[in-house]
Order: sequence, then C-alpha cells, then structure tokens
Amino acid sequence: MDLNSLQESYLKGLRQMTGGGQTRKKMAEAPIERPGLGSKAKKQSTGKEYAYYSRGDQLKSAFDVSNKAVLASFFFWLLLMYGLYTLGGYLVMGLRVMWNDADLQGDCQTHFSVNREENLHSVMDYPKGDAGPYIARFASDRGISEDYPADSKSLPPLVTAVSSPQFFLLQAFIQHVHQGMAGEHKDIKLIVYDVGLYKREKEILQQYCACEVRTMEYSLYPDHVADTSNFAWRPILIQSLLEEFGAVMYVDVSTRFKTSNSLNMVRSRGHNHFLLWDTAAFTSTTAYTNKQTFHFLNESRCLFSDVGLVDSQVMVFYRTNHTWHSLMKPWLKCALNADCLAPRWSHHDGCLHYRRPKTTGCHRYDLSALSIILNRGQQLTAAGHANHYTPPRFVYVSEEEAVLFPEQPWTNGQLALLVGVPCLLAALVARKQVHRCLSASILKER
Repeated sequence: MDLNSLQESYLKGLRQMTGGGQTRKKMAEAPIERPGLGSKAKKQSTGKEYAYYSRGDQLKSAFDVSNKAVLASFFFWLLLMYGLYTLGGYLVMGLRVMWNDADLQGDCQTHFSVNREENLHSVMDYPKGDAGPYIARFASDRGISEDYPADSKSLPPLVTAVSSPQFFLLQAFIQHVHQGMAGEHKDIKLIVYDVGLYKREKEILQQYCACEVRTMEYSLYPDHVADTSNFAWRPILIQSLLEEFGAVMYVDVSTRFKTSNSLNMVRSRGHNHFLLWDTAAFTSTTAYTNKQTFHFLNESRCLFSDVGLVDSQVMVFYRTNHTWHSLMKPWLKCALNADCLAPRWSHHDGCLHYRRPKTTGCHRYDLSALSIILNRGQQLTAAGHANHYTPPRFVYVSEEEAVLFPEQPWTNGQLALLVGVPCLLAALVARKQVHRCLSASILKER
C-alpha cells in the first residue's frame, strides 16, 4: 500500500469516529458557552459567529448582587464593627473597675472624725503637687483679701460658662434672666465665660447679649486646663471672680430660677460662707469618682460611699478666710494637678450605672474633687452627718433652646447641607463618568 492510500484510509476512519463532517461543522459554528463568564455570540460580516466575553458581565455573573445590597452590606459591617468596639470598651472597663473594687468590700475601717477641726485640718493638708506656683498668684493665698460683708444686700454676679454646642441653650438662659429676673432685680450682672465658642459665636454674643463676655486664659495654667471636658477651669474662674467681686453665683446654662424672688435667698450672706447642694437624686461620690483621685488626696474610697455628689446647677460662694482655706484652696490644688482632677482612664460618659454605689467607671472631675473636700471637712452631703444649713432648692433644669439674637451662626444642619449637596452632586457626576468609561470599554472589547 502506497503512502497516499494510507493517508486516505486514516482520514476516512477519523471522519467515521467523529460522526462525520456535519458534526464538526456544527461544533465549529456554535458559540462557546461558559456559564458564569458572560459569554455572548457576535456575528461578523463573514456570516460566522465568534464568542467574546464582557468584563462587566463576568463580574456580574461572579458576584450577582445589586448596588443596594453592596451598600447595605457596607453599613452592616460598619455597625457590626462599631458594636464590637463599644462592647469591647465596656468589657475592658468592667473588668478594670471590678479588679480595683477590693477596697470597697466589707465594712469600711475608716470614719469621719467627730472633731470638725480635725476634718478641716485633713482638708488643708491635701498635697499641692504642681499647683503651688499657680495658687500663689491669688491674693487670698497672700492674705490680702477681706471677707465679704455679712450684711451686704448686693446680688452676687450671675456667672456661667458656655461652649459651642450650648450656644442656643445659652440664648434661652439669657432670655430667661432678662425677661424673668431683670425686672425684679435691677442690679443683676451677667458674666458669660467663653470656654469653647467659635469666633463668629463669640462676636454675636458680644454684639447682642446684654452681658459681659470673658475668655478663659488657658495659657496661664497647666496644659490639662485647656481640655475643657475636665472642667479644671471652673474652680479657677470662680476664685478669680471671688477676688474681684467678693461673691459669685455660678450656674449652668440649663439652670432656670423657679420664681423672680428666688435670687433674694443669696443677697445676704449672713453666717454662710457658701451655698451648695447635692444632686436632686442621690448620686454616690464613690460611684462617679476615679480611684486615683482618692489616692492623690490620701482618702479612703469606702468612706464616701454614702456621700452625695455636689450639683453644679447653682453654686454660691462668698469670699471669706474660711471659704479659701476649707474649700477653694484644696479645690484648686486638685484642679491644677492632672493626676488628681483627671487621672488616667477618666471619662464622663459610658458609665456602668448598674454597679452603683460601687464604681461605675465614670468620673465627674471637679465635682468629684469638690464632693470629697466638702464632705471630709464638713460632711455637707454625707448621710446622717450633715451639719451645715442648706436652703431649699430654688432652681430647676431646662434643656429648652431659643433663637434670641437677630444674627445666628451656621447650625450643624446647615453646614452639613452646605457640604453634603456639592459632595452628592460630585458623587453623581463621578458615577455617571464611571458608567460612561465602562460602556466605552465594553464597546471597545466588542
């Protein structure tokens, strides 16, 4: 058999094995289908069809989800991570405070002395730490200030402090004072301290408020005083005003007076050196004070479990020798030392309230220090020990805001709208451009 006959015989057998030429022709002309890869058939001018693959279709086939599902998935994971972070924070805080609660177990081995002078001596002996040079600047420490007259009928200046988030709450407070109190009390003087206002807010306040606007000079004090969240500035400005006016009535911007006659209670000092109240609902000093504050002041925490926390809604101080040595100087000692006023791990929110009267993990900064000082020296809010007269409460709390001034700063909603609308438009334009580029890419592939 020659070579040609052998080749012809081989090809004939091959055609029989593959089902003949018709099958091969059908296979050649059929488009290649690969599920999940987005294959399509395209007929050329030659009449034949070729398989091509769209990159966008491949991705859609591999990840068959809508844009809404992607967005929902993003927010789900975002919320999940935030929840885990918050839960982890509470877990760590809970373990830390429970680990440090050993000194609150069982009966307390220390007690307030029955001798008032011994208690006051303990307060006066609180350590100065780094506060010495700053305290020496006050005239009261140099013994050159006089006691405020006991028979004075002058109304102490009304003082408050405000930051930017409280700007509209401040306007409601100013409205309350001028419309509800100024008619009865012609000598009322309102001083507002700027402890975190924006420049524009301060300008509006100076222009339209019938009050004196002052700014806290943080550069004159330790660095931690500039952190307004720890309230180290409050005892500093109170003492500064005591030396200037002889008496001060400090109020929060959420404070409202019950009647127009409420201020008559503070016109005459009498035998009082100060007027302070604990919170309306009992709040344990131990529960809301960092352990390191007690340690700095050489106090036992268990001694203050039944001691109420002092309220900041209204605080009245008169300049006397007793006020300086038993209250203001010890308070300033703590306020000017970060390890006393704002120790490590201190925070105001995120409390484990269910652990009261044991430690909740939260700290009240200057009010925690003030509560320890007052109750060590005079048991002002200690259950069964109070020996200091406190008049009835003449204020209440209101979170009502107001728009009092003719000009107003931009609100957070307006700023969000101002920034958000251009960003949204830019996102829509970018989305359209991306869609256009993808379409061009697909057409190019075809």
